[in-house]
Amino acid sequence: MKANGINNKLGKITLLGENGVEWPGYMLSLDGTLALGNGWEGFCEANGVKLGQTFTLEFVNEQDTTTTPVLKFSSVETIYKNVN
Repeated sequence: MKANGINNKLGKITLLGENGVEWPGYMLSLDGTLALGNGWEGFCEANGVKLGQTFTLEFVNEQDTTTTPVLKFSSVETIYKNVN
């Protein structure tokens, strides 16, 4: 995370959904771990992410320091378990 500069972008962010809809959000640091606050629950619901699912967010690195950082929803990963 440090290599892409996201640690320097705490505060207001934009969450970009699978369908291109933007959600306002907030990124914060808790004991050295990045966390997403306001806007997160609605974003997950709108993009079909359920509790316990694994998914990918892509950090869209804008060179302009005046723009709000963007985390773009990339995919939900399905994990199959072999049931005998």
